Amino acid sequence: MIVCDVDLGGSAAAAVAIAPPRYAGHHQETIVTPFAHRRVRFAAPLAAFLAALFAAIAVPSAHADAPPTGAQLEQDAAALMAEHRVPGVAVAYDSGGGADAVFQLGDANAISGSDVTPETLFAAASLGKVVTAYGAMLLVDEGKLALDRPLSSYLKEPWLPTEPAGNPVTLRQVLSHSSGLPNDITGGNRALTSPPGSAFAYSGTGYVYLQHVIETVTGMPFQDFARDRIFGPLAMNRSGFAVSHDWRGDLSAGHLPFLPVSIGVVVAVLVVFLLLWLVGAVVQRVRGRGWGVPASTLRVMAGLSLAAVAILAAVVAGSDILPSLALAAGVPLVVIGLVFAVAPRFAPLSSRAVLRTVQLTAAALVLCGAFWFAVRAVLLPVPLLKGNDVNAAFTLRTTAGDLARFADALAIGKGLSRESRAAMLAPQIRVDENHQWALGPSILQTRTGPVYWQWGSNPGFESLIAVQPATGRKLTVLTNAGGGNDVARELAARVFSEPASAFKINN
Repeated sequence: MIVCDVDLGGSAAAAVAIAPPRYAGHHQETIVTPFAHRRVRFAAPLAAFLAALFAAIAVPSAHADAPPTGAQLEQDAAALMAEHRVPGVAVAYDSGGGADAVFQLGDANAISGSDVTPETLFAAASLGKVVTAYGAMLLVDEGKLALDRPLSSYLKEPWLPTEPAGNPVTLRQVLSHSSGLPNDITGGNRALTSPPGSAFAYSGTGYVYLQHVIETVTGMPFQDFARDRIFGPLAMNRSGFAVSHDWRGDLSAGHLPFLPVSIGVVVAVLVVFLLLWLVGAVVQRVRGRGWGVPASTLRVMAGLSLAAVAILAAVVAGSDILPSLALAAGVPLVVIGLVFAVAPRFAPLSSRAVLRTVQLTAAALVLCGAFWFAVRAVLLPVPLLKGNDVNAAFTLRTTAGDLARFADALAIGKGLSRESRAAMLAPQIRVDENHQWALGPSILQTRTGPVYWQWGSNPGFESLIAVQPATGRKLTVLTNAGGGNDVARELAARVFSEPASAFKINN
């Protein structure tokens, strides 16, 4: 018998055994035919070929699951930043053998050009939900909360307007986004949209409710609870749901594309102006003065249009947004005003009012279009959240280093009992064909074990945290632009050997 053993790089071993046929006879002789000689002659080459084939199949599969090095991930992050127009990112990465990389790239503010540093704070948005869930599980271990006890039972006054009889909202349902509460991060809308526990429905309101309950059972403001029970023990010394005055200078600005903001503000102002003009024209007509509106009245209408849009923006987004809107819309609005005010004095225009208006409008559109084309790639810094706003659903500010320490704690259940750690990472409800939700993070099932992850999204900020206890891989990504969502997903795809689309949940 000829046996050929071939080493396939530790991933497989092939043994090809070829024996010449034995024929029954009185002396049990082995008869080797010419065909058998040929078969023996080609056995070794055939075995080598098969071994190489198996290796070609097996080895790439192993390499496909190999995580990138820290240097490779940093190069990928830089390329993705440029591709998706993200001014700054901060990343912490562990391939499973200890911290591989914590790096910061780019600008904290695209206008000032200030660098992202290890001290730079990013708005982590919904990553605060997982942090809050961890804090809630600490209280479960202390007996101050219970997973299946109605949250309303901890309160003297009900927080929800109504609850189904016999089916109140519980902590388990809030943490697994199955409470039936809406996704209103302000907590203003508290009406149930579905029966508690019946289905997955991503909910910011649930975490605002939980924040209120935590403050009640601990007797502490939520920011103080997070500082003393979560951030302090985990050495997350640059994290908070509120921002102290000392940290204000280290906050990264968020960034939105200049072009849509500029066009949106200009269109809003023009719509209000046209409505006012229409009212004025009708009034003139009723008075028997034709449809014409005096120039002095038009100037007043223009001012009222600007004021109306500014007031609306301040009511919806806060007064801090007004400088950004002025920066975005100032130039095109000035151009439009100058065209209509100056051009009639110098340009040869039609004597007919309608044609003259068309000519001026066309000129204004051309000039505004040229401006918008020139700034199409510009990013606009958005105003920072007020430092004293505290909301478990979206006001977490943190650094890459601090978030890495939380990822370590989440992966091993640091500070939690064995039962609470197991409960926190156990599937609670199905989300879609690829995801379930645990008590805090979502769960992506992969070939190498479940990945527990959460995304964060505030205007101008995108973030992600993901841990895989089975392999020890961990990734945290903080970015300061809308395109950061794509950056975070692509980096997660490289670390966990899954498609980027896997790190997306339609909520």
